[in-house]
Amino acid sequence: MKISKNIQRSWMAGIMVFAMLVAACSKIPLVPSDKGEEFPFRDNSKVLLIVVDGVVGKELERITTPELDALKPNSIFSFEGSADSVTTDPASIAHIMTGNAVGNTEIRDSSLVPRVPRGELFPSFIKRVKDQKARPFRVVTVTPWETLNKTLFKEADVRISVAGNNNDVVRDSTVNRLKADSADLVIAHFNNANLAGLQEGFTTDAPAYRAALLKTDEYIGALVKAMRAATKFAEEDWLVIVQSTHGGNGKKYGGFLENERNTFSLYYNARLKSNLVIAPAGVKFGVKLAGSDANAVNASLSDAAVLQRGDKDNFTIRIEMRHVQ
Repeated sequence: MKISKNIQRSWMAGIMVFAMLVAACSKIPLVPSDKGEEFPFRDNSKVLLIVVDGVVGKELERITTPELDALKPNSIFSFEGSADSVTTDPASIAHIMTGNAVGNTEIRDSSLVPRVPRGELFPSFIKRVKDQKARPFRVVTVTPWETLNKTLFKEADVRISVAGNNNDVVRDSTVNRLKADSADLVIAHFNNANLAGLQEGFTTDAPAYRAALLKTDEYIGALVKAMRAATKFAEEDWLVIVQSTHGGNGKKYGGFLENERNTFSLYYNARLKSNLVIAPAGVKFGVKLAGSDANAVNASLSDAAVLQRGDKDNFTIRIEMRHVQ
């Protein structure tokens, strides 16, 4: 498997977990292309996936996060990730867990069940890895969303549902499992930033949201500390993934506006070298066409005279389009 510089979308978490559970990291230098060293197979590779709801990448970049900053020297990370064009909670978490956009999974509501039978063709990566049967594979999940444990996390060996959106309990339960369990994959799901964004807005100018981002950073630090304190940590090769589900705009999310789609991604392993991934200019500054109703985003000329040329003028109009689900 190769590490790519163009980590732009939330579903990369699922893809990276799938690959890294059957392969561990070798030393990857900063490279000017997508070419890197092949990862050798190792039986001791493990993954800690931290899913954080409602963390806007560009807002997170505005503040100091001590725990994440401590990981960055050995991380590939980006503040410019882009989620699917449907940024509801069900669609976003399904995007991460299946590696597919909502148009494929058709997971659109809080039941977390596909709307059509075809959606069953895109199960979570937990099932994909278990079906490989390459080695014994134990999974632990901790989330405040019980339905998630019954659906996209249903193949996990231990599923812990935390009542009342108590993210402190999510932290404590995950810490205990990291210290005492031999799981190959541990998934911790936090939603405190999402709740704060809905309350005061998805911006660090809002005290509640800023405090929630800092608290999330503390949660991440606690989990990494527990991972390192595990009895057999020295014998294991851990990949830590931090992935936000979606962003937010004002006090809302669910649509296709840029801030709603803006996510944060981080992939940490002691063998990696620091690499801040910047979105390509074409993606970053291009017009993102989306929607089909009166609120659709489209491209238009502000000055119609721009394309008015004389009969003898020869000119070419070039339009570059990239289809991204």
